[in-house]
Amino acid sequence: MDQVPRYFEMEPTSTITRKGSKEVLMRKGGSSHKRFTASFGIILEGKFLKPHLLFSKLKNKPAVNDKCLVDVNGSGMWNAEILMDYCKNNILSRRETAFSREPTLLIIDSYGEHVKLLKENKLAKYNVFVVIVPPNLTGVLQPLDVAINRSYQRFHDSLYDQYIAEALENPELQTKAGNPKVPDYRRVSDWVVEWMDTKTSAEIIKAFQDCVPSFLPSMIRKNMIGLESLEIKARGSQAVPDIFGDLQKLCIFKLTCEAMESSLVESLGRLSSLEELDLVCKTVERLPDVFGCFSTLKTLLIESPSLQALPDTFGNFVELTTLHISTSGLRTLPDTFAQLSLEEFHLQVVTL
Repeated sequence: MDQVPRYFEMEPTSTITRKGSKEVLMRKGGSSHKRFTASFGIILEGKFLKPHLLFSKLKNKPAVNDKCLVDVNGSGMWNAEILMDYCKNNILSRRETAFSREPTLLIIDSYGEHVKLLKENKLAKYNVFVVIVPPNLTGVLQPLDVAINRSYQRFHDSLYDQYIAEALENPELQTKAGNPKVPDYRRVSDWVVEWMDTKTSAEIIKAFQDCVPSFLPSMIRKNMIGLESLEIKARGSQAVPDIFGDLQKLCIFKLTCEAMESSLVESLGRLSSLEELDLVCKTVERLPDVFGCFSTLKTLLIESPSLQALPDTFGNFVELTTLHISTSGLRTLPDTFAQLSLEEFHLQVVTL
């Protein structure tokens, strides 16, 4: 989530006047100080959350596009109440959060109220974990800043220029002095929705891909060290990095990906509290010996067409009761397999 300030009245990017005029006059509606803040949220599935508009110097909320959330205050700056309401209406109300209780990573910049939200830890009970992007690094680490916000700024500026051109010809859009009126609240909210409709899922997903891998390891270690359940569905062919070995309290881990770094599987052996592991990955060929160190593991699901062998340490899963394996390359089981006390075993060998 990120905020983008905009002014109702701006310097145009080009001069606009009637054909044949010998001079171009700078005419304004007298509201160059009037501003609003547009806030956007995106998710890894390639979708926008409902946009939020904050208008300053108003007591009552104006009528805006139904697809936008709206707030007002005197300063036009976000405060703790507006931030928490945004989280409730846009994040905590999501089906995945409200009902499925899926862990959510909220990436925000180091604005004062954002930092307070992290320190007060109000969202942790909803399985929402706040990550603060360090100052001066949002242009590298914040997906919205990296690939989305500038597009909105350009779109807004372009429509503002079109509006001014229309206002020069339409008396209803002019003040009594003949100057263009500033765009109304409904109009700027419509511009927000129009811009969002121009963005594709692929663009949003790429925004995450361009910056998330560079900071995710350190952020997880710092902010999610107490996590007990984690599910990750990675898209694309980029390998999932080794970032999970420090989550010592993790009991349930589900990972679906195209590829992963070779060290990742070995680091899973450090998850001393793990009870359930679902590993779905096309490129896993072998499981290292350290994989047998899960003394607490009770449920294991492995789905990989490339899997060719299980380690001899597989018999060390003394607590394992449920095992599902789906592969096309596995031909034999290790001798230690007989040491397992399984209650449920399903082996699917797919012929390609």
